[in-house]
Amino acid sequence: MEEFLVKNNLHHLLPSFTEQNVTEIEFLPLLTDVQIGSLIPRIGDQIRFRKGLLQLQSPSVNENNKRVADEEIEHSPSVSPKRFHSTEQENIPQSENIGTPEVFWVVNTPSTASASTITNLSNEDCGLNSSFISTISVDDCTFVLKDILQNDAIGQTLLKKFEHLHTFSNKDRNVICEIIITHFLNKGKRLNNESLSFIADKIVELFSTEKKATYYVDPIPKKHSSLNKPIVARGKLVDKHRNKLTALRRAQEFTELHPPQTGVNQQSIEISEGQKDSKIWLQLNSEPLHEVIQHWEKSFQLRRKDHSDQSVTQFFDQWPILKNQIAVELILRDFDSIIDSYTQLNFDEFFENILEKRRKHFSASDTALLDLLNGENLTTDSQNAVKLSLLPLLVPPKGRTRVKGKGHWKPSTAECKNGLFIHAYTPGDIERCKSTKIDAMYAMGLTVQPYILLVGPALTNITSSYVVINNFMYKTLSVNEAIDVCFKSFHVLDVKYPFECQHIWYLLQFCSYRIKTASDIKIPFIQDLLQ
Repeated sequence: MEEFLVKNNLHHLLPSFTEQNVTEIEFLPLLTDVQIGSLIPRIGDQIRFRKGLLQLQSPSVNENNKRVADEEIEHSPSVSPKRFHSTEQENIPQSENIGTPEVFWVVNTPSTASASTITNLSNEDCGLNSSFISTISVDDCTFVLKDILQNDAIGQTLLKKFEHLHTFSNKDRNVICEIIITHFLNKGKRLNNESLSFIADKIVELFSTEKKATYYVDPIPKKHSSLNKPIVARGKLVDKHRNKLTALRRAQEFTELHPPQTGVNQQSIEISEGQKDSKIWLQLNSEPLHEVIQHWEKSFQLRRKDHSDQSVTQFFDQWPILKNQIAVELILRDFDSIIDSYTQLNFDEFFENILEKRRKHFSASDTALLDLLNGENLTTDSQNAVKLSLLPLLVPPKGRTRVKGKGHWKPSTAECKNGLFIHAYTPGDIERCKSTKIDAMYAMGLTVQPYILLVGPALTNITSSYVVINNFMYKTLSVNEAIDVCFKSFHVLDVKYPFECQHIWYLLQFCSYRIKTASDIKIPFIQDLLQ
């Protein structure tokens, strides 16, 4: 890691990477935009990092493609593909379900860089470790990215914008991926890793300042992974394709579960056997990762049903894979399936906006805490920890609720802070801090909702961060990610925000994520603040 940072003139970031335990070069392609922002605060450094990452990945693209292809063949059923021209399409095996349109994958052939093939797959396959059934000649399906964009009103605008500015914003890149993926799905075609990589090459070819790693990063097979587990492909194209397929699958499952018939009791309609099988698989297995994700996404509707019938403890017993560290990835995926549109967390911007509106409410001692943010050598994690502790002072809790023993409970700012996060000075203090929180909530007849746990000698020296859900701890790469995962867990698990700090979470929901739901509680002084 040190060699990589020095080579890219980022040696000053080595302490930050070491502090977050990002010490293996294989970790770098797995970092999300939020995590990169936490590790590398300055934009110029982020650009140098992404440029170095692209150079790091480029030499191994062909080799990784070959390794992934070899590994998939080893685990695929022995089906011999037969190549034929489009005039022989009557020989293509037909789906048993006549009412379901064919589903295709578009891939590029290894023999020519400019060619691609379409592979017909079974509808049960969701794009992970698939078997080739039959192949159609590429002659009829040439991919021309510029034509696709010119056929879309927003795509035309983006083409003109690039001509003048020679760059794109992050939002522009998301729109480009949306247009491309929608183009193929509208034609009844799904994409595999090879074709997503091919499309990413075409994007870079058309827009010369763009980087392929932004749109696609190759998967890493288990036998070549330092984590000893397979790592799925990443990038904007991969994420958009996965999210679109999830939305389609949800729509198809809804159609299956709620056919347009009159006089039918909707409650009597059962979940499909395929979803039940996936749930059983997840109860018995926790790897390989790509199969976990496949079964997790397939069983989404079944989990939504379980939420309405069970407590969180019962739900975790039914879905024991959530007791492992992989739960962080699964929670984030379910959140993307539940919430159709939201803005990514920008905690720095959120805090500055709240501070601007509420600074006048600070006392002299509160201002002293704010001055901690100007301390020398303060890491991003420590800055965010201090900001998190200042939020209850900026926006104190109001209102009261009935609790056991006290009659009515009006939370203090200290109790509001403890609802957001608890601070353990050393790893040895963690269990004691967790037990103290559980005892305090139990004494009032309340449950312990998801919360953040920070570890370090002081808030100005945070060494690690966790999210605690149902007393299970999940390590995060940064305080920013801990806030993000904790927030999303409330929505995925369908649990309420803690009463003592619910106004803080609602502010984050409304102001940072830009989300509103039918079940939101209206808190008058928060509504005034938003206005």
